[in-house]
Amino acid sequence: MKRKKSTVVLIWIIVALIAVIVFKIKGTDNNKGFKVVKWNNFYKGDNIKLYYGSTDKQLLKQLNEKYNLKKITEGGKNDFDKSLKILDWINKNMPNKDTMDYDENIDYSEEGTFDILSQENKNTYSSREICIVFNEFAIASGIISRIGELSSDPDSFTRKEGSMIICEVWSNDYNKWIMIDATRGAYMEYNNIPLSAIEVIERGLANIKIIGVKDNEEYEEYVDDVKKYFHNYLIKIDNSIYGEKNSNSYLCFINNKENKNFLNENSVKRPIIYTYNKNLFKLSPRYELNKIEKDEIPTLIFSKKNITKDDSDIKMEIYGGAFQDSAMINRYYISINNRPFKQQNSYFEVEIKEGITNIRLSKDGKSAIREVVFEFIE
Repeated sequence: MKRKKSTVVLIWIIVALIAVIVFKIKGTDNNKGFKVVKWNNFYKGDNIKLYYGSTDKQLLKQLNEKYNLKKITEGGKNDFDKSLKILDWINKNMPNKDTMDYDENIDYSEEGTFDILSQENKNTYSSREICIVFNEFAIASGIISRIGELSSDPDSFTRKEGSMIICEVWSNDYNKWIMIDATRGAYMEYNNIPLSAIEVIERGLANIKIIGVKDNEEYEEYVDDVKKYFHNYLIKIDNSIYGEKNSNSYLCFINNKENKNFLNENSVKRPIIYTYNKNLFKLSPRYELNKIEKDEIPTLIFSKKNITKDDSDIKMEIYGGAFQDSAMINRYYISINNRPFKQQNSYFEVEIKEGITNIRLSKDGKSAIREVVFEFIE
């Protein structure tokens, strides 16, 4: 009996040791790669100009004519009502691959409505495709619209968990942005007032009513399915379609500024300005920049280089720039790894090697006003 007990105890000890080893290996793997150690670089101002609509009126006219948008939005009393009619058409004509398929690998190509809807033998559509069509139908119908991404943390924008792609339309009647989940055919409201994506993040999903174009049964598990995404929110600075872009950068709201887990090698593929200022996402599309109260200091912005040098010591390379008053600035100073400040005229390049990489920004070449610290673990 004693030997049997000893054997059982030994087995449990072995199981526990294996669990500890697996946990340590997994933890080590999670720590590998590119990450943020310090981020003194959040944008705090209100001086960002966002762009909407399209300068190509001919293409908008073609969209209207080809898809008979006047008929689709017929009977709509206002912009929001017309948006719901577009939503109804989308849900009847563009079945999603999977109801909760929120695009694990988002393609940021310039594919538009004409490309998406002209594909032969296409029976299902991704969330990205559905949102592109909704967005362009809305804009062609005279409704101000934009596409956004919701995520549990900005790191998830490019990880396998994916991000939830949604649209927002500007309502003149409500004088606010209203979130539309074009994939599920739904929007959210509180006290009979439709909510924006940021308002849902602020309020939480507990007491929010889900309004959909489908049967109510379709939305019974909706909140449980999507709640993990309502923490951070990313939009383009230039939301216009079919025309020259004023900016290729993005604006990302961080709900928890203490969490530094918002940058990895994939998430610097796009130049993103990080902020915890919710008001930027509530601004009217007619908002004019404040020419009197300018941004106090510039903000660093990074994007990954597609081509790296043939050097095994260089793990990745990134471009850097400085953003202020809704534009990239041309004259500033950068110090990398505590070396002397060097004047930059536009963009600078940083080689990321194993270990710590420190980047400091200065306006006068003497005092640091921004600092970020990256770490790469092989």
